[in-house]
Amino acid sequence: MKQTLHTKLMFFLLAILLILNSNLASAAPVDYTLTGTDITLDANGYITGCSYDFSANSEGTNLTIPEGLGVIGIADATVDWMGDITGNDPFVNKNITGISLPASLVYIGDYALKDNHLSVITLHEGIKKLGRDAFMNNNLSSITIPSSVKSIGTKCFHSNTQLGSVQIASNSHLVYIGSHVFVNTSVTSIVLPTPVVPGNNFEYWIQFSSTEEHIDGGTEVDPYNYAFMAKYDYTLTDDDVVVEDGVITELIDGFEEFFIIIPNELDGQTVIGIKSALNQKDGIFYGIGMRELTLPSSLKSIGDMSFSNNQIQNLVIPASVTKIGNYAFWGGLDNNLSTVTFEDNCYLSSIEYEAFSNNGILDVTLPSSIKDGYTFKHWINDNGDIIQAGTSISNHSDIYTAQFDIASDIEDYNTEVVKLYPNPTFNSITIEGAEETLVEVYSLTGSLVKQVQLSVTKQSVDLSELPKGMYIVKVNDKGYQVRKL
Repeated sequence: MKQTLHTKLMFFLLAILLILNSNLASAAPVDYTLTGTDITLDANGYITGCSYDFSANSEGTNLTIPEGLGVIGIADATVDWMGDITGNDPFVNKNITGISLPASLVYIGDYALKDNHLSVITLHEGIKKLGRDAFMNNNLSSITIPSSVKSIGTKCFHSNTQLGSVQIASNSHLVYIGSHVFVNTSVTSIVLPTPVVPGNNFEYWIQFSSTEEHIDGGTEVDPYNYAFMAKYDYTLTDDDVVVEDGVITELIDGFEEFFIIIPNELDGQTVIGIKSALNQKDGIFYGIGMRELTLPSSLKSIGDMSFSNNQIQNLVIPASVTKIGNYAFWGGLDNNLSTVTFEDNCYLSSIEYEAFSNNGILDVTLPSSIKDGYTFKHWINDNGDIIQAGTSISNHSDIYTAQFDIASDIEDYNTEVVKLYPNPTFNSITIEGAEETLVEVYSLTGSLVKQVQLSVTKQSVDLSELPKGMYIVKVNDKGYQVRKL
């Protein structure tokens, strides 16, 4: 029987439908579980690379990061100064449609899952930080923030156009929400929690808008363009830092506090210094968003780059500090530092290059300073200009050094308890009267040139190796002026 044109057309359409159905059946996202050979981990257990070929799955990948791979986090992507991603991006723009995260994961880095097609994600209890732009440009419709999360980075959920529901778990530890987190979504409000914080001393939330506002926990707010930070004071603990010989040398990875008190003692040691860094980003407290800082009264040296690129507004330098290092409080993008105050009777001897730079118009009043055995004269910059104490400086690119004269009223230590003689001396000086005696000899510039521990009631100290001149001799931390011929 002859086929009519109509019948042939029906068969043709049926064939096309069969082909389409076949293609649709084979075009579902591919399920894939990563193996240890697929990923590269850094020393902290953060995924920095992935060799799996996502591009082979045209309809996307439902990805599983299994337990047992030692994964602690997904590393921050590497970006240039324009914010364009240049590397370290294992899961950026990979057409990932679903992802299952291991319970061991605590950190989702900056840009980590940006530009994918995630419609649902479960953030498990234990995750502490969601980086900036981490889920930007996905298809999420709802999100629950577990109680363990402490911070949500800038633009974290930006441009999830279907996102309309955000739930923050009870007993939340959330203390920071970056700006523009929910821009280009359907989220119109969130409830700021009353966070669980160390010391239970939460005061209020700070909303960073044109005028800084203080908001109580439990308040419903419009989060559109604003950043929010929980105000509470946090005292550093032994678990937060590494301390060597009284110097803080390292801040433990993952530290997330903004109103910081550094105590006089950490790890059983008196805190006397903050380690210098060669590069700004290696500064111990570089760029952590620090809002307030209380330094220990025992501190003597603030190292290069120590606190640069933070948001500290008002700073008090303890009297014990003798040196403020290069770029120590360099202001970064926010230019927040507005006042610097030196405690009375301070021992400050140098403010190094760019220590307070990039903080807008910041005037710092140079203090009068103390140096044992000397009297303060004035300050001098690296151009040789003399600057008197009490002068306000706004040029922070110079180095400022305190100048001293030898004191005219140094205590004569010839008493009935301890005697030093002769004066003037020749090649030695005799100490008499104390069984345990620490003798320190200083040049007039303050350099320690000799130190001797004596354990008898009368003993001579050989000075023959020293050049002729004037020296300060300290005995058990007291002063005596000696001329060496």
